[in-house]
Amino acid sequence: MNITRYTSAHRQACIDIFESNQPRYFAEEEKPGFVQWLDDYTDENPYFVVKENDEVVACGGIFLDGELNEAGLAWGMVRASHHKQGYGKQFTLYRLALLRETWPGSVHKIETSQHTEGFYAKMGFRTVAIEKDGFAAGIDKHIMHLSPKPSG
Repeated sequence: MNITRYTSAHRQACIDIFESNQPRYFAEEEKPGFVQWLDDYTDENPYFVVKENDEVVACGGIFLDGELNEAGLAWGMVRASHHKQGYGKQFTLYRLALLRETWPGSVHKIETSQHTEGFYAKMGFRTVAIEKDGFAAGIDKHIMHLSPKPSG
């Protein structure tokens, strides 16, 4: 597993990964927002791809909202054919370590669906709010905050 910084050369592979996760994890109406993120926000917000044997199998990043003093995980996904193989866990741990290192004083959060809420709960996040159909019909938005890492 090789994690590298996203470039525009990875754009189509990331869109393909998004599409591989439709309709369960992402709705079609979310796609323009994802493409806009790739095109407009990856320079200022670290975004990465995971490669295995030169194939992009996952993508995701971190973000900072300085006005709200919030930082979090952004647009993380694993190619559907590679689910349940450990990529998501390892890549999330990588991004969480980077998040803590880059913006240690911010509230760390993720907005995810009911389909992945349990995964992020295992990573230390707790649900603070749920918006029914918050992403799209049938895809609820779970707003989750990362519990502080125990010291010592």
